[in-house]
Amino acid sequence: MGARETVLSTATELGCPVCREGAYSGGQPRFVTSTSPVDLLYRCEVCRTWWFDNSRGLRPMTDEEARERFPNEVGND
Repeated sequence: MGARETVLSTATELGCPVCREGAYSGGQPRFVTSTSPVDLLYRCEVCRTWWFDNSRGLRPMTDEEARERFPNEVGND
């Protein structure tokens, strides 16, 4: 499996039906913060999955990815 397939596989395993569907229909995940005009952080209130949105689109992230990109907003809990 290549790097692209690994990312796509991980993205489809993250989140729950509520946030995966809501991400594209205006429901969950809820907005958390913006660190620039294009870097937006969201989190599902149901399953606690982090979501990242930029000019390329919205995608779920692991806790580690969220901590690396948003260190001031994402703790080690």
